[in-house]
Formats: sequence, C-alpha cells, structure tokens
Amino acid sequence: MTEMETYFRRQMTAIGATAMEQIGLMHVLVVGLRGVGVEMAKCLVMSGVQRLTLMDDELVREEDVGVNFLLREGDVGKPKSRLMATRLKELSPFTDIRTLPGALTLDLLLNFHVVVFTSSNVSMAELIAYNEFCRAQSPPIGFVWAESRGLFGTVFVDYGAVHKSIDASPLNQVEFRVLTKRTQIVGDTVTLVVREQRLRGHLQPGDLVQLRESPEALGDNSLVFTVHEVVSDSKLVVRCEFTEELETQRDEITCANRLRKVPDRIVTTNHRSLRERMVDAGPIACPLATETISDRGRNIHMALLGVHSFRREFGFLPSKNNIDHIQQALQLVHDTMEMNAQVVLSAQHTATSSRIDEKLVGQLLRCSSSDFLPLSAVIAGYAAIDVLGFSGAMGQRSYANCQFLAFDLLPFAPTVEEIKLDKPAGLHSAQPSALAAIFGSSALQRLRKASPLFIGFGPVCCETVKNSLCLGIGVEAPSISVALTQEDQLVVGREELNAHALFNISSIGTSKRLYLENLRQSIRVIPDLSSVGFDDLASASSVYLEADGLFHRFFVDDQCCAHEKPVVISFIDRSDGFRHVRSVFPHRTATTRERYIPPAMLDNAQIHAFDHVPTHLEVRDDENLLEVEECAQRAVKTFELVFSTAIQNAVECFATKQPLKEKYAGQDSVVWMLWHVIRRGYQAQTFEESLRAAWILLELLPNIMTASTAESNPSDANASPPLVQVDIQIPDQLQLLVSTACIIANSLGLPIPPLPERRAIVVDVAASADAFSLHSNPRTIASILASLESADSTHMQQIVTRAKPTPLNLDDVDQMHLHFVQSLLNLQLARRNAPRVTTFAQLRRILRQPADFPPIVTILGGVATLELIKSLLQTPRSLENLREYMIQPHQSTLCVAPPPMPLAVHSLPLEATRGVALRTIPEQFTRWSKLIIPTTPELQSTSAIVQYLQKKHDVVVHELRFQGRRIAISKDSVFTFCSSSSSTSTSSMRFIFLSVVAIDARGDVIFPPIRITRTEA
Repeated sequence: MTEMETYFRRQMTAIGATAMEQIGLMHVLVVGLRGVGVEMAKCLVMSGVQRLTLMDDELVREEDVGVNFLLREGDVGKPKSRLMATRLKELSPFTDIRTLPGALTLDLLLNFHVVVFTSSNVSMAELIAYNEFCRAQSPPIGFVWAESRGLFGTVFVDYGAVHKSIDASPLNQVEFRVLTKRTQIVGDTVTLVVREQRLRGHLQPGDLVQLRESPEALGDNSLVFTVHEVVSDSKLVVRCEFTEELETQRDEITCANRLRKVPDRIVTTNHRSLRERMVDAGPIACPLATETISDRGRNIHMALLGVHSFRREFGFLPSKNNIDHIQQALQLVHDTMEMNAQVVLSAQHTATSSRIDEKLVGQLLRCSSSDFLPLSAVIAGYAAIDVLGFSGAMGQRSYANCQFLAFDLLPFAPTVEEIKLDKPAGLHSAQPSALAAIFGSSALQRLRKASPLFIGFGPVCCETVKNSLCLGIGVEAPSISVALTQEDQLVVGREELNAHALFNISSIGTSKRLYLENLRQSIRVIPDLSSVGFDDLASASSVYLEADGLFHRFFVDDQCCAHEKPVVISFIDRSDGFRHVRSVFPHRTATTRERYIPPAMLDNAQIHAFDHVPTHLEVRDDENLLEVEECAQRAVKTFELVFSTAIQNAVECFATKQPLKEKYAGQDSVVWMLWHVIRRGYQAQTFEESLRAAWILLELLPNIMTASTAESNPSDANASPPLVQVDIQIPDQLQLLVSTACIIANSLGLPIPPLPERRAIVVDVAASADAFSLHSNPRTIASILASLESADSTHMQQIVTRAKPTPLNLDDVDQMHLHFVQSLLNLQLARRNAPRVTTFAQLRRILRQPADFPPIVTILGGVATLELIKSLLQTPRSLENLREYMIQPHQSTLCVAPPPMPLAVHSLPLEATRGVALRTIPEQFTRWSKLIIPTTPELQSTSAIVQYLQKKHDVVVHELRFQGRRIAISKDSVFTFCSSSSSTSTSSMRFIFLSVVAIDARGDVIFPPIRITRTEA
C-alpha cells in the first residue's frame, strides 16, 4: 500500500475508495477558528480533503486554549490561522492548508466548492449576503453555517436551489456483449461492436457506460466511459476523459467483453436560502433530543436569532448568566418573530405561531458567550458530514428535508437560578470560568479533582481524553490513568493517524506508553488490562472503556458493578460494524453480561439514534449474522491452511527428517489430499501449472474447508472424496481459481501474465481439464498416500525449498488475498441463498477490520465526554440521561453510527470543476477592493464616514441602515470598507455587506455592520 492508502485505510474501509476520491477533489474554506471551526478543520483534514483554506485574523486568546486541542498556553498572542495551519499539517501531510488574511470579499468565494462559517464575528446580515452570492453561482457554492453557543448550537446547510448528483449504482443496468476482436482504440476514443442489435434504443451521446471483463468476479477492473456516438444498432464510440489512463489500461479495454449502461438516476436536493429560512426555518431536526419538548427545534432557532439580534443591537454577546441581558434578548426575539410573521403574511402564507417557551429560550441564552468543547465537537462532526456530502460521497443526506439541525444540553446542565458564580480560588484562565458559568463553581472543582480511568485507547477514547485535557478534567488530581489493552498496538502506526487526533506524523513508531506520558505529566499509563488492580478501580472517579471484544467489556463491567463505579463504554457492534457509546451510572444494577438479552425480547425496545440510524431498534436476525461471520472466518482459516500451515508443516518435516506419515498420524486424511495439491502446485514452473493445481484445490474445497474448521473422523483410506464440479462461468469459482493460481505463482516467484494472457490460459486449462481433473482421474486417499510415501526425498526437498508459507495479508498489492477470501465466502453464501459480499469494504467489516470515519469519531468523542462529565459530577440532575432508556429497568444505550455505505454518487457541481480552475469572476460582477478608513476625531459618526467615502474614494452611499446610532470608536479601531475597482458606472444596483466593525480588547464586536449600496454618482 502507498503511504496515503495506509493513512486512510480505516476510512477507506468505512466509506469506500470512490467516496474517498470525491472527497479529495474538494476545496473548502473555513471561516472562524474557535471550538467548532478547529474541530471542523480537523475532521476535513483527517477525512481526506486535499485543499483547505483557513480564515481567522484574530490572535490566540487565553480562553481559546480550553476549546482548541492544538493550542498550548505559550501560543497566547500568536496569529491564530497561521498557527492552526501549521498544527493541522502535522495531522495529515496530504492536505494543502493555506490561510486567507484580510476581508472576505465575495469574489474570493469563487475559489471554493464549499464555504463554512462557524462561531466567528460574522453578522447575520453578512451571512445572508454570502449565502445569496453562493446560491447565485453556476454551479452553486456549498454553504454551511455552524455555531455553538454554550448550551445550544445549530448547523445550517445550503447546496443551492437545485443540487444534482448522478447515482451510478449498478442496479437495473442494461448489458451488452462486446466482440473484443473488433475493439479499436484511437486517441481518446474507443470503438466497440456488440452482439445485440439494440444500442440505439438504450444508449445516446452523453450516457455513462461501463466496460468490464466477464465474469465480473475477476476483480474491480471496470472502466467508465462517456458515449460519444451511437453509429448503429451494434456499434458505438465511447470517449475517455483522461487519455493517460486510457493508455495504461489498454489491455483491460481490449479484453473487456461486457458493456453496461450506468443508470442516470439524478438525485436532486432543493434548498432554500438562509434569508428565507431565517423567516421560516422549516422542519428542524434535533439529534441530541430525547425528551419530548413542544417546538424544541423552533425554540433553539429563536434563541440563536436572539443572540444575533442582541449583538447587532448592543455590539456584544449576552454576558454569562446575566438575567438583564437574557430579558433584553428575549424582547428582541419577540420583535424578530413579529417582523417575521408580517413577512409571512405579506407573502400570503400561513403565519406560524408567535409564541415561544420563554423559560426554555432564557436557559439557552444564559451561556451564549461561552464555548463548550464537547458540544462544539458534536456540532462540528455533523457540519463536516454536510460539507463532505456536497461531493456526493456520503450518499443522500439523512435529514434531507431539514436544512437546520438544532442541538441543546438543557437536560444536562443546571438552571440559571442554580448557578452561583463563586470563582474558585486558584483558577486563572478564562476557560474554567466558562465551565463555571455552565455547571457552577462547585461542579467545576469536582471535575478538576476527578480521577478518571481510561481503559483502551481507541479513536473515541482518544477524542475523549483530548476533550478532557482541554476542559481541565483531573488537572488537580494525582493522575489520569490510561490502561492499554490487547487491541491497542504497542507503537503508533501510520494507519492510526486518520482516527486518533492526539497522534501526528512525528509520533509514528513511538511507543504509545511513552507518547502518552510525555503528552501530559499527570497521565499514568498502565501497560495492559491485567495490570489494572483493585486500587486503580477503587480510586477512580469514573471508568471509561473502549473495547470491541466482549471479554474486555464483560470484565470491566463486572468490576465496575462490584465497586459501584460509573462506567462509559464505547465499542463496535458486531451486527452493523458501527461504533456505539453506552453509559451506566451509578452502576448498582445488572451487569452487561446479565443484560445480554436475546433478540426476541427486543421487539418493543426503544433506542435513541443519531444521524443515519433509525429511531427504533431493529430486531436483527442474529443467526444469519453469525452464519455470515462464521463463513468468513472459515474462508480465512482455509487460506491459512492452504498457503501457510500445510506448507509450514511440510517444511518442518523435511527439516527434521520426520516422515509426513508420522507428522499427520491420526489426523484427517483430507490433509493428505491437501498436500497432494501443494505438491502439484509447488512443482509448477509456469502460471498454467499453478492454475491446474488451483483447479484441483477447488475440486477438493469441501474437504479442505472441513479440515480447516473442525476435526473430523478419519475417512476411509480407499474412498474417493466428494468433489466440486468446477465451472469457470460461475464468477466466484473463476475468481477463486485465478486468485489461488496467482498466490501460488507469487510464492514461487513465477511471473504472472497480464490480464489478456491470463484469460486465455484459463480457457485453455478449462479445455484440457480432463487430463488432470480428479473427476476424470479419481484418486483415492490410499493412492495419494502411496504416491507421497514413494516420492523421491531429494525431489520433495526441492519442492519444499521452493515453497514459502504465505500469511494472509488483506493489504496485498494485487488484492489476490482479498479476492480469495471474498470468492470463497460468496460460494458458501450462495449455497445458503444469502446475499453476496460485493465490495472489499463490506468484506473488511465482516472480518472486523478497523473502520472509522473522522466526523463520526468526533461526534462520539463529544458525546462520550458529556457522559463522562455526567458520571463524574454524580448529581441528581446529571442522572437525567441525554437519551431514552433502552430496556427498562436496565440502563441506557446511546447509539451513534456513521453513514451507510454510500451510493456511487457523483456531484455534478463538483464534477464541473474537476481538474480546472474553479470559477472566473462573472462579467456583471463589480469587483471590490479593500480600503482603510482612519479612526480620526473627525470620523466619529456615520454621516462623517459617508462624506469621507464620497470625497476621498468617489463612492456614493445610496442607502445607510444603522438605526440612527453613533459609532462607538476606540483609538485602536480599524474599519475595512470595499470600493469598486473600476470607476465605470453600472446600470443596475450593486451592493455588498461590509465588515465595518470595531473590536474591543477581548475581540468582541462592539457595533454592527453597515449596508452600503453603490450607485451612479
């Protein structure tokens, strides 16, 4: 595997190579680098976005350290965007990360596929202007707005009025048989002739077609072309977009004998603008909500409007737990709702209710100037999925009819009346004061003195540890313990960088124990689970476990139940391959082992689900699931027996001069049959002879698989074993045949012929099968045994010397090992009338290969941190879980799963910019350049600024909206305006929302922007 393939191995297993390719084409702009912005940038970098631009001209503040895991205390005062670009580059060397300083003018947006605005100083008016501009482009620019405001936050997505993707899934495809001898390649075109006389009825120029060799099981060698011309009912010309690729795959094209039409099913997404959605938000999904609250999403939406209205009115955000500010914000919310109702009525729509839950909205507003990292991580994960969804790589968006997602933690935090802001002694940073505003000072002190125990260091645990360190959990405790398990590697591997945010390029090959101990002095690493003693559990405030094996989960759960310790568990469910989080606190009831209830009892069980997961627990057929897993493991064991164990045994026999008869004494005689195959295979001098040995192996397959999975009674020495009738027209049999021959040839160092020659050899071997097949030349166990005993020892020594054990490697370059296991699994499933395993990603999941998707890991890490905080606080209110109970009276389960395997969808807006510059500035667009307005005593009012613009820069202000207020200016204020770069007048109105702001010492805006319309002088 290449370095990049190794890095993205986990994600490629989760979403597939096609989705990875689409993601890699994107160029994304992230505006604002606080909690949500940094987590978003991290998700995009680790997900494979290869071009990322960051924009944030602020300097690092002390409170940023508590919400940004990439910052250190010594970074305060440094430029944030440049520092973040450097640190993010350490996470992934494959992303081109740049910074964009200065004002964000509209023409700059033309350089990106998607723009993301996070919790920054961009006003609502500016957001609306940017969104309108993105929608007006052709193709549209994706627009995502994500904000985290203390106890609540939102995500808004807009792909444009019409966003189209092509669903290229291979369903209901029209197929034709190609006459390969008449295939011609000229330049970038390929002329094909088919047997069927019906091309004109099914294909037309512009259609996508797929060329492949038949049968399809010979590998992922399909080639996609565009129909250039349909010459006749049996002849057409197709074109390849990339001439170089066509030249490298000339052999595959000339031997392809199947032509399929890719169905042009257009997946259309219709989104409305932010301006419209601020008046009528439409349906709002609340992924974190479990308790039923009337109009919950709408109340969260109105709370967000209240925050922006308050900042527009007063120039700053509501202070933490300031009741006066909350009341003023509520009044602004009512004013906004009345204005929206009038707009809706004027448009002759049914007006929505103008009532809100003032108590709920007030609780949401009380910490709107704070940034709570766990919630920011959850919001960033969902927003990152929406960003990547623009490429079409993530399939159809689960909340397709909801442009707004709303999040809140009301069941999680105390009310404003319960908070007492007695700042604990010794707290000097701004972040603890933000936590104190949410939880109260006494709760904050408990968190700082807590001693959590982390067992296992998988991706979600890594995120949880990262969040805990940023929040200061355990900072005053003697230590934070991290126990490694057998599932954790001893050293940091390159493939772990894609899922573990605490690791970077410099940590590859480093001992995990040393790396964690050097990360923070307070971290104590326990080398293995067996070293976790009674004192460790007794002194732990709470236990967090990440382990996929049931043994570890049962063991830790039993111990926590015995010690009455709260426990949070993250694991991969074997039934769906997705990660889950389960929390139990206080742990005084049944253990996990006792709660392992049969599926029949889960008919009416309710489970709260995150994105992409149904809102009820589906009862799965565990027997079928176990059967597929058993078939997969049987295929793996067969591979190991044929290519590794049997050869290793033979090598040992000849090395010790032990007769084979003694080595296999008392064992199933099928092993002798297997050695018969090996002897023939490793005498091979050509690929054709390897193929004949593979043919015999396929005939003996049932016996070999029986020997590989269980000890059977010795067979009659004179009996002939049951044989498989080999048919190369069966795709899985042909794939197994070819992959076996290739593995044998690789082991012997024999050259493997190219695909056209390989295909011809298969046909020749099939035609001459009567000469060597066991069907035509039956061999009994006794006869094979006699031939082996009479074999010349010198000759056998040469065979063993050539034979080299081949361990299973699912990452082999030619993917023949994967083909062997896949085809053998599918042959077993076919006998059971079960669906085939069609992709390697699906096969890797069945084989329990690591499969992680960074946005989902980020979401789970945020949720797990919330659960950990609740378990550490142990207050009555904290026992009100964020989600419903799974099975009463047992404890609860929170299920968070990544998207399903995406369809083969290609985003048309993304395809339109493949390999070329994104967009050019439209001719009718007036380009604006930046001007600096000095903060002199003469420029202390809006009228003075307007006169200055008219006199100095020949800019005529047609309309000015500022509510009649004077501008509050400090001597350090800098105003950024934009002016037309051309003095030529235009026939139509041009306007832009300007960032005319003054920033105080804390970086907060102290007055709102001005809208200026440029017209003719």
